[in-house]
Amino acid sequence: MTYFESHANNTVEIDGIQFEPMMSERVLQIPLKRPGTQTQLQFGIQITNNRAKKNIG
Repeated sequence: MTYFESHANNTVEIDGIQFEPMMSERVLQIPLKRPGTQTQLQFGIQITNNRAKKNIG
């Protein structure tokens, strides 16, 4: 199981729907550009409905 850190300062709310990015690390180290080098990143998004009525369809 991977721990995801909330970055609430990057949270956006549109029409009562809140979008919050979740990342496993705050700072991502990018290696020098070399053939075959890869950098993996785990990214998620938490969506919260803050509306009084449900948003259906």
